[in-house]
Amino acid sequence: MVTRKDKRIWDIVILSPHMDDAVLSLGQHLVNWQKENKKIKIITVMTSFGNDEKIPLYSKKYISSSGFKLVKDFGEARIWEDIGVMENLKVKYEHWGFVDAGFRRNDRGFTYPTRRGLFNRKISKGDYKMVAEISKKIAKLKSKIILIPAGVGGHVDHLIVKKAAEKSSSKTNRLSYLESPYLWENFNFLEIFKNIFKIKSIFAKVGSKNKLLKGYRSQCGLWGDYKFPYVEIIVKC
Repeated sequence: MVTRKDKRIWDIVILSPHMDDAVLSLGQHLVNWQKENKKIKIITVMTSFGNDEKIPLYSKKYISSSGFKLVKDFGEARIWEDIGVMENLKVKYEHWGFVDAGFRRNDRGFTYPTRRGLFNRKISKGDYKMVAEISKKIAKLKSKIILIPAGVGGHVDHLIVKKAAEKSSSKTNRLSYLESPYLWENFNFLEIFKNIFKIKSIFAKVGSKNKLLKGYRSQCGLWGDYKFPYVEIIVKC
């Protein structure tokens, strides 16, 4: 687990379910906020992939598509990629070390044995302990604004982080970001219309973000044409 501790009050804290979510969804905002000298911290919640090489078939396909055979090698590469992007952005960051849903296990086996289960918008009962743990950590954050995932696409880890933030005792002003690339898959773009009157910020020109995304070398090929202008949208919770 990588952490950078201090007692500062941040202008903006971003809760990112996975390494790359913050940049995919808010990369251009991040670049602009840096130019405005905002004090920013990015907290990535699920940064571990477990210690077991026995993983669901869909997760095996995922790490193989990322260019790896072993979970250990995949995990190390993902962490170093993220650190590189964070340092390039010149933002503070924390890795909280919770296990990614595609690699989590419970007493009966895999928590989410199929990819469909990973995206079915239903948090496993066993994961509510994790929700509570994350919520307690969020409550300790000191920031003027906390940005949380909206849950677009239904990925269970995004929903866990969202629910943890909602349950947190933190009084910090919360805003949601609509996640890319999920927002542009299937008919998820309809979320824009559902939130049309809640929009707080939107960026359509995201050239700087696309340069940052190249730092996630193992993931670029999985996003299709990652040069696609993933419009960034922040809305009221």
